[in-house]
Amino acid sequence: MKRITPILLACLAAAGCVPPNRDDGFRARKPLGAVPADSGLTAPADTAQAGDAPSRSPFGFSVELQGAAELHFTDEEGRHTGPATAGEYLPVLEAALRNPTLHEQERAGLERMRDQIRRTGSASGMAVTRRIPNLDYRVRAGSVQATYLGADALDMRVVPADHALFQLTVKTWDREMVRTAAYSFSAGPGQEGGMDVHALMDDMTLSWDANGDGEPDRDISPTRSGADRRR
Repeated sequence: MKRITPILLACLAAAGCVPPNRDDGFRARKPLGAVPADSGLTAPADTAQAGDAPSRSPFGFSVELQGAAELHFTDEEGRHTGPATAGEYLPVLEAALRNPTLHEQERAGLERMRDQIRRTGSASGMAVTRRIPNLDYRVRAGSVQATYLGADALDMRVVPADHALFQLTVKTWDREMVRTAAYSFSAGPGQEGGMDVHALMDDMTLSWDANGDGEPDRDISPTRSGADRRR
């Protein structure tokens, strides 16, 4: 990504977005829908920290996705964490472009970013939105890791960028048990899948839309699963 002006950085911070990690390996370009208009552009900062999450919270879950895909989470209030959508990022760019003190080259760079988002319908390669409290979301080369501390359910969506074999691991825990489910499946652009993830879930089936019509037509069960009683 090109150099970001201080003005744009301030807008990003206010919007709950941050530039992608330097080792971000995810560049999915599938157009993504905008967040609800009444969700606003401000959001609390992440409060979760890295570490052994089950030992720090009686309820929660963690997810790790390996492969060239986007991983999105949405809570019941419509707040989103994951690669930025066009609806989230365009207002940030427009706010920065309204600044009359922008240098000509900076303005031209921001206008190119705006045109790219309008053309592709996605801002996934430009920023990560972090609006859901207590959700720690980390993008690394070839993988995404997310840890949520709490008992609420989050909608999880997986959006492939390329045809590939994907590895997904979901771990949930409550006061009694730690459950782990691992998935291995092939998918490609135009497909999408997900499920509601929460600490007390018992159905670990991933619903998948293989033909891109917006309706699930395939169930993906874990290739490996297990449960251990917490000590």
